[in-house]
Amino acid sequence: MIYYYTTIFVFFLLCLAYAAYVLFTRYTTLRSLRQLGFRVRMLAKGQAANLGMLLNAHPLLLFFCDRLSIELERELERMERRQHLHTPYHRRRPVFFPSERLRLLTHRVERLEQSI
Repeated sequence: MIYYYTTIFVFFLLCLAYAAYVLFTRYTTLRSLRQLGFRVRMLAKGQAANLGMLLNAHPLLLFFCDRLSIELERELERMERRQHLHTPYHRRRPVFFPSERLRLLTHRVERLEQSI
């Protein structure tokens, strides 16, 4: 009988550890997205009004919605159009994981910084 409860307890701890890992990964990705948003806003020279409003929003609001990466994507498209840069599809395709989206957006911002 003790093995039954021990197994349930270990399973509960594993589920708790996995949930903590997912939340921590989302938090670190969001923090990096905010830093990337500040870089894009500096490149846009203050013209990104929606992006500035999101960067001043409460972090808990940004944690549960993905609005920041959407606005980053829009502002990057505007700036790339203005600089006449073309980003291939495999660099701007929709991805599921936020860390993958952060990696693709970082690559696009670095290309934009090099062109300016």
